[in-house]
Amino acid sequence: MTATATSVFRRTSHLLFNRTYMSTLSAVDHKVSLHPWLPPPPPSSYNNMASNSHTLDLVQPTLVEKGIGRIAFLRHANTLPKPVVENGTDFDRQVSPKGQEQAKEAGQTFARDLTPFYSKMFASPSPRTVETAKIVLETIPNHDGIEIDTSLYELYDMSAQPGSGRLFEKHGYAPLQTYVNDGTNKQDCVDARIGFGTYSHTCIHALLNALLADTSAPPSLNSDTTTTLWVVGHAMYLPSIVLGLATLLDCDEESKDLVLATNTKEAEGYLLDVEHKNVRLLQRPSTSSE
Repeated sequence: MTATATSVFRRTSHLLFNRTYMSTLSAVDHKVSLHPWLPPPPPSSYNNMASNSHTLDLVQPTLVEKGIGRIAFLRHANTLPKPVVENGTDFDRQVSPKGQEQAKEAGQTFARDLTPFYSKMFASPSPRTVETAKIVLETIPNHDGIEIDTSLYELYDMSAQPGSGRLFEKHGYAPLQTYVNDGTNKQDCVDARIGFGTYSHTCIHALLNALLADTSAPPSLNSDTTTTLWVVGHAMYLPSIVLGLATLLDCDEESKDLVLATNTKEAEGYLLDVEHKNVRLLQRPSTSSE
């Protein structure tokens, strides 16, 4: 992205930002906002989190305590067009033969460069994300000690958010900025920001709680060695989590703009560097030929 384009991004985002969302943070005892393009949802959206005693302020110290230096976010691989089970739904879709090759490629290229891994790989419980995670792990030497944790149903999708189905029919698989900066319909823009904001907050809370509850012994590593935590999820939902965490961890603005502008490809994703506070893309070499 050029300096001029980045500058326009930032100016436009501040114009779009509704300051009433900032007061929401104090109402729910959160000190950190998401990126201005993705302001936090109204207080009513936090009802399901009312009993959560952990605030988002614990993200950074929890990652440090767990020895996590990087968070890799991976979209599931290509899927079969319809579920193979009787009366199956979108949830039941499985990875196609093409997708199996994509996942192998992801594992054999960028995933191997991110070892050692954290002891758990968090995946949406849908078959396609679990299978993608398994295939990636199978390409990694000495992966037997890594558990695929499917307890975070929150990762599946944001279909429970108002208007999410209508918005997906309108925009399809598109960059996050297409949803949250819809110049054709102001209400769609507001609905997208609230929906993705709620989804991001919910998933970050769920992930944080899962890490805090994990009593498994940390890996035996040198003091200067950290692990990669993997999160395997879905299309444009995944970048909203990346964007939320990037903001909480005070990553640079270029990283946040990159997340907003990227249409996440199959078996690709993002790498959030906790120490250096930046985000880069995880891409397969063969993507350009698909």
